[in-house]
Amino acid sequence: MNQIIEKVKIPIQKIVEENDLCLYNLEYLKEDGVYFLRVSIERKDKTMDFDTCSKISEKISSFLDEVDPIEHAYILEVCSPGAERPLKTKQDFDEALNQYVEVHLKQPIEKKDAFKGYLIAVEAASITIAYKDKTRDKTIQINFENIAEANLAVKI
Repeated sequence: MNQIIEKVKIPIQKIVEENDLCLYNLEYLKEDGVYFLRVSIERKDKTMDFDTCSKISEKISSFLDEVDPIEHAYILEVCSPGAERPLKTKQDFDEALNQYVEVHLKQPIEKKDAFKGYLIAVEAASITIAYKDKTRDKTIQINFENIAEANLAVKI
């Protein structure tokens, strides 16, 4: 599956950037027996709309039809990363500073395997989250190597 991404990433990134957009994520995966090439894009101001996704989808589809890098049937999905977008790189965390996040851990801290709160600091090797524990305000520092997954979260 990684070979497919290697074949298409640079040309897809070029198409996206030529349209003054950012490639947020590129995935090739199988869900419920169906293969997907999922291209997440956004504007520099972190917004996106359906018409832009549709326009980029047509351009990427034309490129894929031309080079035909995938041997079997698949669905091309061009979309926004969404309100609860994943945080994967240090840059993603830097851009999420002061926003509400959810972080799942590889190893529990204080008997918890996940934290929801405001991302208040991003360091070279860790992040700090301000969260509520019942009625008390607390902070927790989490090393990047202990993060299983993280995403922006919607506070209810």
